[in-house]
Amino acid sequence: CEAKNISMHLIVYSSINEVKLDMNKRKNFYLIFKEATNNIVKYSECKNIWISIRYESGNIVLEIKDDGKGFDTSVKYAGNGLVNIHKRAEFLKGKIEVKSVPGTGTSFNLLFKA
Repeated sequence: CEAKNISMHLIVYSSINEVKLDMNKRKNFYLIFKEATNNIVKYSECKNIWISIRYESGNIVLEIKDDGKGFDTSVKYAGNGLVNIHKRAEFLKGKIEVKSVPGTGTSFNLLFKA
């Protein structure tokens, strides 16, 4: 983020400290976080990224959004980033929602049972 002059706003709620994930869930959660953040930094041309992680009603909730240029979600892109994010969410038996409209930024919302 620093190299692209992007401000990262990170909130990790203390409720997440209660959660113990097995190695596979931890790995897939981390890789979703990493891929979404990497895509934003590389492609969004944003100035800000907001990340929130919390534990709520037995679920882990990850929200990542930016104020960048957005993209058309109906277009198939050459890379595997979004495909991998969806596959990893399936492995977690969770739900991932990617919302974006050109000119309005992008948001990634992941929810899965801890």
